[in-house]
Amino acid sequence: MQSQFFGQLKAGDQFRAIEGVVHFFMANSLGGASESWISYVDAGIIEAIQRGGAIALGLPAATYAGKTGGANQWASFPSIQGGIGFANRNDHDRLWSVAEQAATEYGARLADAKFKRSAREQSWFECTQLFRWIMRNREATYQGLKSTAIGPAAWAFINWMTDVTDVKPGKCLTEVAWFYAGVESGTGGLAEVARILPRLLQCFGAAA
Repeated sequence: MQSQFFGQLKAGDQFRAIEGVVHFFMANSLGGASESWISYVDAGIIEAIQRGGAIALGLPAATYAGKTGGANQWASFPSIQGGIGFANRNDHDRLWSVAEQAATEYGARLADAKFKRSAREQSWFECTQLFRWIMRNREATYQGLKSTAIGPAAWAFINWMTDVTDVKPGKCLTEVAWFYAGVESGTGGLAEVARILPRLLQCFGAAA
């Protein structure tokens, strides 16, 4: 889908972060063939991306896009990406996150209609909300990080974390968010607590 479908819009590498999320859940039997709240959310997100691409390309499937939350927002993103492009990283990340937010809310509505969110799934969902907020508020995130231990590497860390063209950050962030969600909801163990920050820094260090 990414290369053949969105390649025509110069957006073939713009969904690898989402690919990383799906990889983590499938590898840990948290989505995929088994029905779950998370699998329905992910399915809704992917549907919105597909419908959005159909609108941007003028394909027949676009006629159904009005029923899919986030489709119109995703149509705007690849249209700009493949047209005039984005003036800067902030503009790119803002529109990407707005489209992803709408698609995620659509997927969550589908999931909520069939399943009850577990405490851990709710905590994980809140972590993803934070990720999208960071994409829309890069400067505010930097101001919050520059005085911490990460200090001089703050911008590099933000750019790595929000790089939607790379599978690895998305997969690592999902892993860390799932560990944190387990701790926050009381369903995770001490082993998961100990793995959160080291795992995140390990991923970032490997990319630096």
